[in-house]
Amino acid sequence: MPAEWEPHIRCWMGWPTREAIWGEYLQAASEDYANIARSIAQFEPVVMLTPPGFTAMASEMCGPTVEIVPWDLEDSWLRDTGPNFLKKSSETAAAIFHFNAWGGKDDKWDDDATVAPRLCEHLDVPHFPSGLTLEGGGLHVDGEGTVLTTETVVLNDNRNPGITMAEAEEALAAAMLARTRISQPELACAQWSAFSKVVVRRLFSNSRSCASRRSRSISGSVRGARSIGLPGGGISAIRAPPSSRCRPGPRRV
Repeated sequence: MPAEWEPHIRCWMGWPTREAIWGEYLQAASEDYANIARSIAQFEPVVMLTPPGFTAMASEMCGPTVEIVPWDLEDSWLRDTGPNFLKKSSETAAAIFHFNAWGGKDDKWDDDATVAPRLCEHLDVPHFPSGLTLEGGGLHVDGEGTVLTTETVVLNDNRNPGITMAEAEEALAAAMLARTRISQPELACAQWSAFSKVVVRRLFSNSRSCASRRSRSISGSVRGARSIGLPGGGISAIRAPPSSRCRPGPRRV
């Protein structure tokens, strides 16, 4: 899976619509999304997936540099609901996880749950469903076959009840073309946000070689997984074998 900082073919976004989430801030959220889309469009094409009833609004706010595509979805969290694009040599495909609105926090997510396969079919991109229920925003990658996540994302009973660590590791490794696994303490939502920033800064430096990343501030753990010390818990690295490591390519937002 390509890293987020690698060149994109385009950026995919979703338009905010759910009043139950945004409440009185829905208009402000729409303005922010439009501003972000226009800013990104200065550097790469941007496609805004937008529920049919909001296309006129999105088009007016985003302007002519952003492509508005009518699309059935509940809300804007494409980082969690969209395809996880993978590259191997010159081939592009996508890993798709089940989405259940962050463990059933919303009362309706039928459209969001099918955003990823529908988009892949629209783009004619091969896609492979995983047996895991999780969100793409719970995974971090470096574009060289490293996948980082936490137990909170994969082992929570409101996502994958009854699954064992070994089963989760095997399914995630297969979906992401990776080899070794998950496993560290659970993190709350706020901790995960802070944790994500630390990971990118401390571990995912694209100016360093894979070998130097593995030797810097990293301690070995079982079965080759590697974790770094963080407030509130650790992480683990899932490393791909050299023959299947991901290469730069399209990435969603």
